Amino acid sequence: MTASEYTKDFDQVLQDEQAWLRQRRAAVDLPEDEEQLAVCFSGGGIRSAVFNLGVLQGLESMGLLKRVDYLSSVSGGGYIASCLTWLRHRLGPEESETFYAPLANEPGTVVDWLRNNGSYLISPRGFSIWTLLAAILAGTLLNLAVMVPPMLLLVTLAAQDWLPLDFPPWLLIPGGTPLQGHDGFVLALYLSGAAALTYLLMVLAFAAMSAAPFARSGVGLVDVRRLMGNLMFSAIALFAVGMVPVLHSLDDLAMRHLSSELAAATTRSLTYMIPMVTGLVTMIRKQSAKTGNGPAIGLGLFLYGCLVLTYHLVAHVDLLDSLVFVSMLGLSVVLALGCDVNLISMHHYYRARMAHAFMPRTREGDSSEAGDRQAMAFRLEQVVPESGGPFHLLNANMNTTSSHSVKLRGRGGDNFVFSPLYCGATSTGYRKTNNFLNGAMELSTALTISGAALDPNTPTTRARPIAFLMALFNLRLGYWIRSPRTTGRRPLAAWLAFMTREMLGVGLNEKAGYLHLSDGAHFENLGLYELLRRRCRFIIATDAGSDPKLTMDEMGKAIQRARVDFRADVSLNVDPLFDEMDKPLADCAHALGRITYADGSTGQILYLRPMMCRGMTADLYAFWRKDPAFPNDPTADQFYDEEHFEAYRELGLQIIRRVGLGKGSLADVPLNDLFANVREHQEEHAEEAG
Repeated sequence: MTASEYTKDFDQVLQDEQAWLRQRRAAVDLPEDEEQLAVCFSGGGIRSAVFNLGVLQGLESMGLLKRVDYLSSVSGGGYIASCLTWLRHRLGPEESETFYAPLANEPGTVVDWLRNNGSYLISPRGFSIWTLLAAILAGTLLNLAVMVPPMLLLVTLAAQDWLPLDFPPWLLIPGGTPLQGHDGFVLALYLSGAAALTYLLMVLAFAAMSAAPFARSGVGLVDVRRLMGNLMFSAIALFAVGMVPVLHSLDDLAMRHLSSELAAATTRSLTYMIPMVTGLVTMIRKQSAKTGNGPAIGLGLFLYGCLVLTYHLVAHVDLLDSLVFVSMLGLSVVLALGCDVNLISMHHYYRARMAHAFMPRTREGDSSEAGDRQAMAFRLEQVVPESGGPFHLLNANMNTTSSHSVKLRGRGGDNFVFSPLYCGATSTGYRKTNNFLNGAMELSTALTISGAALDPNTPTTRARPIAFLMALFNLRLGYWIRSPRTTGRRPLAAWLAFMTREMLGVGLNEKAGYLHLSDGAHFENLGLYELLRRRCRFIIATDAGSDPKLTMDEMGKAIQRARVDFRADVSLNVDPLFDEMDKPLADCAHALGRITYADGSTGQILYLRPMMCRGMTADLYAFWRKDPAFPNDPTADQFYDEEHFEAYRELGLQIIRRVGLGKGSLADVPLNDLFANVREHQEEHAEEAG
């Protein structure tokens, strides 16, 4: 590894980016010393992509798009941002109407292509909802084929007689079958007892420490409390695992007293059905807002029922001598050693559909199949300044739920950036893109990782039972990638290793050789964080996440984290937006703010929200009356027809045109004057409203 390939110095990253931007400006005939304009597009799935398509078209019609130096995107905003990056590569800087460029080998323009692919997950011919469901099921079945046989083997080995250990007689059910062997379960019981005894000793130690002089400061007491909590949980969990064979003996007791095989079978079934059904009921019933522990408890009970069921299978079938089980175990080993979990999961399906929908064919000879291959193979390092497009930052979340850093563990992640020059994060350092993964980092892969919303161990799926089940059934879009700090090879049986880490929540930190990445929204949903790190002078930020109550949660998180990490203070007055909430139609959908950076320099930010405003066209009004959720349709809806597509695209176009940047071509107007126009327009509007 040479210093030129890897760096932990962000100033070096920024210096190389500025050199890239100088070349870009030369390609589009912009003065080198002009202040930088940056744009960030938030997450929000297809809703954000289409809304921001309208914003891009508005900027281009005003002559401002070519003046955008940085384009930072997250999740759904990355769909259309990546489309722009791809089109600039294909069309070059001369194209003045990027999204009305003609398609190759078929009638229509780029906008027509995007509109026809609004249901991008199933839009190509031959794809349907059944294709999507089949892909999800295939990933689940393959993951179970890898993960279940080792689990069965582990339970089988735990039931064998390997050690001179006996099941404690006082734990056996009177009249039940004497338990012999089961060394793994007996060991779990002994460890449970050891944890309980250690807990009691720690209680005494805690009392003794409270009398010490240093106790007033609380030094050490917090760690003792944390240790006692872990010991209590371990004692209960290990005891529950160790008692599984005892539950199994209940069917023998039923047989002896009721003389009925049906009674025995019913009792046997109840030992796993009761915790499974109870767990399911606990998960689905309405939970108290104060506790919120129901889903985790329910899933814990459900998993325990699955463990009891697995033991019943092991107890009645000699798996070690079963040809079927040995074959399953062999298949598990082959898949774990030879296959790539990133390609088996939904990531690859998602990536292929995204590349097809948002990287359209604009060159002669681009057939649909060949075009898809070219789009998926297009590497980030091929995004060059001569194309005239903005410097694209694609933001993802690097999972740090098991980090030793208190800040990273509490946040659950660190912002991981993909760009044409560098890939990495503050905590991992940055590797040059042409050297990262040997230069094989594709735009489509980065785009898909940035939009990997469904994943274990995220802020909404961090409960261990939930993460365990999601990883086990491969209900995930996340991606395992080599750390920028290392050039090492994949671990042996990577599939098994990676899934185990996800299920148990271990090895998810910034120091691991392989990192787990997911949707950038799991860290910060606006894409603003990296622009504030770069101290951009002028920023246009769109927040197209679903936020019908206007909580501003995502903007609040971005501002808070930038203040903590970069000492960048964003003063954004959103009172006018809140004042619009009680009106059927808002008067404005934007706010203007000021940024003060740590070095004393200042900047300005224009914040845009998708909102229905007065004076918008009749087609938007008609769609709003037809769809009351508009423009905050749920992000789970990723299937847009022509009406949905056009409504959100036109909304973005009309909102950017009505903020007051100016009239006519703005290609040569100083950026400071443009933002001053917005402020003046805002003040005039406030006076009229007052």
